[in-house]
Amino acid sequence: MVGLEYFNKDGISDGDREYSRADNSGSTFGGTTGVSVGGNTAFETDFSDAFALGTCDPSIYAGVFTGTGFSSNPNDTGCGFAYADVSFQTGNLERTSVFLSADYELSEDSELYIDARLNQNETSGRYAPAVGFFSFPESAPSNTFGRDLFAFHRFVAFGNRDDSVDIDELTINTGLKGEFGNGISYDAWVQYFDYSGDELGDTYIQQSVLEAEVLAGNYNVLDPFSQDPNHLAAIDRSAIQLSRDLKTENISAGITFNGEAFELGGGNVGWAAGIEYSDEDYTDIYDEFREAIDVIGSAGNSASGGRDRYAAFAEARFPLSDNFEINLAGRFDDYSDFGDAFSPSVAIRYTPSDNWTIRASAGEGFKAPNLTDLFQSLSQSFDQITDLTLCNATGIPAASCSSRQVENFTGGNDSLNAEESENFNFGVVADYGVFAASLDVYSVEIENQVTTLPLAQVIDREIEGTLPDGVIINRGAPAAGSNVGAIIDIINPFSNGASLKTEGTDLGVNFNFDTGIGSFDTNISWVHVIKYDEQSTPESAFVELAGTEDGEDPYPEDRITTNIRWNLENFTVALNSSYISSFENVSETGRYPSYLKHDLTFNYVDAFGVDGLDFTAGFLNLTEEDPSLDPTDGYSDDIVLQLYDVSGRVSFINFKYRFGG
Repeated sequence: MVGLEYFNKDGISDGDREYSRADNSGSTFGGTTGVSVGGNTAFETDFSDAFALGTCDPSIYAGVFTGTGFSSNPNDTGCGFAYADVSFQTGNLERTSVFLSADYELSEDSELYIDARLNQNETSGRYAPAVGFFSFPESAPSNTFGRDLFAFHRFVAFGNRDDSVDIDELTINTGLKGEFGNGISYDAWVQYFDYSGDELGDTYIQQSVLEAEVLAGNYNVLDPFSQDPNHLAAIDRSAIQLSRDLKTENISAGITFNGEAFELGGGNVGWAAGIEYSDEDYTDIYDEFREAIDVIGSAGNSASGGRDRYAAFAEARFPLSDNFEINLAGRFDDYSDFGDAFSPSVAIRYTPSDNWTIRASAGEGFKAPNLTDLFQSLSQSFDQITDLTLCNATGIPAASCSSRQVENFTGGNDSLNAEESENFNFGVVADYGVFAASLDVYSVEIENQVTTLPLAQVIDREIEGTLPDGVIINRGAPAAGSNVGAIIDIINPFSNGASLKTEGTDLGVNFNFDTGIGSFDTNISWVHVIKYDEQSTPESAFVELAGTEDGEDPYPEDRITTNIRWNLENFTVALNSSYISSFENVSETGRYPSYLKHDLTFNYVDAFGVDGLDFTAGFLNLTEEDPSLDPTDGYSDDIVLQLYDVSGRVSFINFKYRFGG
């Protein structure tokens, strides 16, 4: 069997949506949407003060600068830039997939098989012009302030940053499976996986060249749109293109056996066992500019790593009686870089009657960090943050502490430890044919969880004195009357959170019935989070996150999905609804409203009298619901893009024809 699929989707810009486009109506940068202090702002070399550079009048630079506003210090001002008028909310995506599945019967008891898939993905996005810090010395001709400064400058005259990523993924799995004469089956396989990614970025700035041009008086920091020939030539000389090549290669092999053993009260014991081996290599090669830490608007450096792993596993099902069985399983993993671990599990199933089932399970898990978590290079971004540490030191109440954009770096951390977990599940199932329901209660605890702390939690942990290893907040010298300086940047790589504890319930309901005008099928799924607690170090207190957000991740307590289908001969009409409950914002000043979305589809099999032709049409997000927003701070891409589809209402028509009937 061979298949081909092509998919193309246009990107969505922040300016396409009313809730995410730039809004400068607030009196501070913290009260705006899509506006940052990174327009043209000067910082003292000890970061004790900030002020706007050059002319920041939006009436002169219409559509570029938004005027001045407060940064995190109430006495500081900065020149704003409306980045949301330029940036993409979601990027362009073009994907081509080819797959092959084939098998050949060698004998009645053995079969050779191969499965292969090739995915080619091309994505592109747009970021606002590069922004970053660079030295603005007193000796520079455009420095009229009589002292050395740092410029936090938006390179608007260079143009937008347009990035593209091409990714090829190849998976080939081949093997031999069959059955021995004694009833034991086997499956011996080999798998090859290759991931290759190429990234290109325009337009970025080589910092050393730019600083030399500033010092020589060619690049005018105060007037980035200067038409002076020397200024324009300086732009050409300092603009660069960035590149990055990523490659992951994995070869694995294994063999699995399964069969039946002795008989118990409920039947024969079923068992399975096997061994695996894998070898993985990872490389991430950056351009020479970032290798030299000489780029404004991006960061990163080359990295590589590899590991091999051996594993053995076994599982057995013991039917002790007709209505009671126990399942025991265990897995042993041995990593070349993380040592070994044994992960056991046990599950029971009790059926007191034909209509009722009680089930329970418990187990332990072990997961070594991915190679990307260990070795991925640091990447640069500028995100909004409320510096409560500084506000506390200067006597500013938390409610009045405004936010500003801060340079931060995320990426791999080669000091990570492996994750370990414990899980428990208990459930009851009732099945009466036309009506069925299940209720499960689960509990999961993960130690040494690998995660990137939200910036709001980084500040909280700084206040508590519990920052994880590798997470660093670099601050400037304190301003007068304070013992805390403004943030220069934050190094925030992957880190091991001490523990995560979560508990919840999962309810499923299905019922169907016939009428004189067709049949109805209804499915309802309700997941309720009772507890979701995290801590960043073994010494820190657990933070209760269920029903809240932490600045970068949302944790709503309830998600409900329903599917109602009406079937009449060759016709089906389906209404799918998705509900996400409200949750508290990070500043505890309000709640994100609940969200309810409906999808309506119509399907016609053997449409229009043509055998093998299926016709489907419908609307996704029928009522065109906008995502829920923070009632205080408005749009946050970290929260919105994780929870909600921002495409709006999408209408579609689909034809599918099955050749050969």
